[in-house]
Amino acid sequence: MRGAHYGEIAKSPGGFFFVWTLWALDGLGGFTFILSARGLWSLRRGQPR
Repeated sequence: MRGAHYGEIAKSPGGFFFVWTLWALDGLGGFTFILSARGLWSLRRGQPR
């Protein structure tokens, strides 16, 4: 994918779904990271929820 831009990928067949999937996985990964950090932080403080 070196040199390819999201716009060019999105215009290709199936490209829009591919780019949308990447963005969705990115958001889900960030949300999961925040939840896991909060869970670990509460365990460290001795206050499980």
